[in-house]
Amino acid sequence: MTDALEDGLVALSMLTQRGARIVTISSGLAIRVDYELDRAVVAVPLGELGDVSCRWRLTLLCDAHDGGPGKVLADVTDDWLVDAFEKAFAEVSGSPEWHV
Repeated sequence: MTDALEDGLVALSMLTQRGARIVTISSGLAIRVDYELDRAVVAVPLGELGDVSCRWRLTLLCDAHDGGPGKVLADVTDDWLVDAFEKAFAEVSGSPEWHV
């Protein structure tokens, strides 16, 4: 596991208070956190994975059955994973599609 993925895994576990896991998606490796009602967070490190300071793309999904892609509710890119997480949740705040 690379430094970026390892740091991101710990950060998302702490932010969400849920188990986070490394998954393989079409563009490579990502971090996924599953919520109730088929909701999920997927974080993808952009750039060099060995670099802890890589940019992050964070996507909030609904209808993400059995690890599937689901419908995109928010898609944010930022230099910091925590900032991307906060921006994505700000986008769906009050959304009837995000019920957690």
